[in-house]
Amino acid sequence: MKISLIQRALLAGLLLAGVAGCAVDTHRPPPRFADLGFADRYTTDTEAPAMAATEPPGAARHRPAKWWEAFDDPVLDALVEHGNSNKLDVQAAALASDRRGATAGHGAAATGGSAVLEAVAARVQAGVASRYIALRGRQVAIADARDFLVQRQALIQLAQFRAQAGLVPALDAARAVAGRDEMAARIADLEAQAMQNVGQIAMLTGQAPEALADLLAGSGHIPTGPADVALGRRSDLLLRRADLRTSAARLAKSGAGDRRGAMIDYKRSVLEAVQEVETQNTAFQHAKSREIEHGRAVATAEAAALLARQAYADGQADYTTLDQVETRLFSSRTAWRAAQVERAVALIGLYVALGGDANQETGSGGLPSPSPKPPGTEGD
Repeated sequence: MKISLIQRALLAGLLLAGVAGCAVDTHRPPPRFADLGFADRYTTDTEAPAMAATEPPGAARHRPAKWWEAFDDPVLDALVEHGNSNKLDVQAAALASDRRGATAGHGAAATGGSAVLEAVAARVQAGVASRYIALRGRQVAIADARDFLVQRQALIQLAQFRAQAGLVPALDAARAVAGRDEMAARIADLEAQAMQNVGQIAMLTGQAPEALADLLAGSGHIPTGPADVALGRRSDLLLRRADLRTSAARLAKSGAGDRRGAMIDYKRSVLEAVQEVETQNTAFQHAKSREIEHGRAVATAEAAALLARQAYADGQADYTTLDQVETRLFSSRTAWRAAQVERAVALIGLYVALGGDANQETGSGGLPSPSPKPPGTEGD
């Protein structure tokens, strides 16, 4: 059967219309957050609920673009900034991304490549910060242990003096010496662990450990960061998290045949990101509570130790009582330091889960910044 020129023209027009329709369909923007059926406020957000409900998208009180700066520690800032341009993991990931792009074509690799690099950069930044805080925690624990040694040395001298006067048994001084030696051994263990932290930081920042010796010298401070972090809106994650931007881009490019599957993947990614923030914020809030309770325990133990020392010096308490009180003080202080480190590490996890603010520079050696506003977020 012959097809006339008019029929051919009509058929060609129908085909072009179909192609055009597919093109429009495959580039539809992803749904707005509200269209996913999720509430736009975190269930674990305890700070200013009313303000969180009315603040504009992207607002970030107590959440700087470079989250590590919230810890107000110049050494931490220097380590992360140095590592941003020198860390080996990001360099390796960038090289692998370039190779994939050369093999599959830059267009095919572009969607996920930048997200992978950003994820690697975020992981390394969090690793540097976590190990730095762990190092500071051990250095403070070493300082506490040395203070204990000073107290124990004074107790040894007092016990020896009182034993010579026949006021207490010689066993008191011997037990005090044993306690001093045990603490010296603990300090040696803490110093070895601190050196491991230095090596880990050096590896993550692409430096030799000896290059960090002066920068990471002993400190009496554990950077814990702010007491509260405004979570903002759940929909802010669509702007801040690279994995969600990548998922949104894949959904926008999906064809009519696979759009349903892409939508399922997109919704799952959003749910996982929201749950990660909820989990990390819960961990942060619990760590804060533990730090407060351990701080109170330290204050109580310090007062008891002061009274016990005076009572032993006046001959109104025996050595066993004093030793128990001193040991309880050291244990309380150790638990408090550990709680401070735990809270700071939990805060790092929360910052990472929240992602970077829109329009920020990633500071990761040329990694691309996120787009100002992903498709489908207008009007949220």
